[in-house]
Amino acid sequence: MNTDDLKQLVKDGLSAQLAGSKVAAAATDEIQQDAKNPTLKQALQQGNETSKEWAKR
Repeated sequence: MNTDDLKQLVKDGLSAQLAGSKVAAAATDEIQQDAKNPTLKQALQQGNETSKEWAKR
């Protein structure tokens, strides 16, 4: 595999990871809005914040 192909593969992988993080954050946010249990809401919020931190990396 040449260098350009490898660079494109890494770029595509990072783009897919970012897109997946956005989908997960949106889904968690939607579920959190529907949740009634305060403990569940807090856990979902913490998970959403963790996801955002990982997406920044």
